[in-house]
Amino acid sequence: MRHGAQYCAPCDNPRRKVGATTTREYGMVKISQSVTVARPVEEVFRFVGDGFFEHGTKWNRSTVQLKKTSPGAVGNGATGFEVRRNKDKTVERHFAIRDWERNKRFRIVSLESTSTDHYEATYHFESMGSGTRVRVDLELSMETGILKIMQPIAERAARKELENEIGTLLKRAIESRAPESAGKPGSLV
Repeated sequence: MRHGAQYCAPCDNPRRKVGATTTREYGMVKISQSVTVARPVEEVFRFVGDGFFEHGTKWNRSTVQLKKTSPGAVGNGATGFEVRRNKDKTVERHFAIRDWERNKRFRIVSLESTSTDHYEATYHFESMGSGTRVRVDLELSMETGILKIMQPIAERAARKELENEIGTLLKRAIESRAPESAGKPGSLV
């Protein structure tokens, strides 16, 4: 074990600091960010889950295009296409929605064919009285090229971006809208 590193017994990883929100495993970066939104879980899920393709660019600044590519409602098995722009680089990605549990969770999984393009984002929703705790677990591959060499810098940038998107922009996008009235379901979508 390196000097100064804390040992994390649950995952047996001496590089992971206890309580950290970022972990590294074999070129894979895992980041988690959560925020409490002052709206009921059903309302938050309608905005984030049901309205993913409509609202995603409102709270994810690096996503410049988000398009549903499959017929039917947003839910388990739906597919989409995303264009992200980070500084001077544009990345296009096809993805699928998995593990859809209304008002609980859903997962976005990249459909690119190589492991170096692996991307997953799992959205968790937990009722907290009159509010909702939203947690996003992000998993990115950084196995090759410049990302592998620059992994610590890329991790910090990804963590900062997720913190801004979830902790600030998503919360603001939902809370700045008029609350839904009890008799008008779906008014956020």
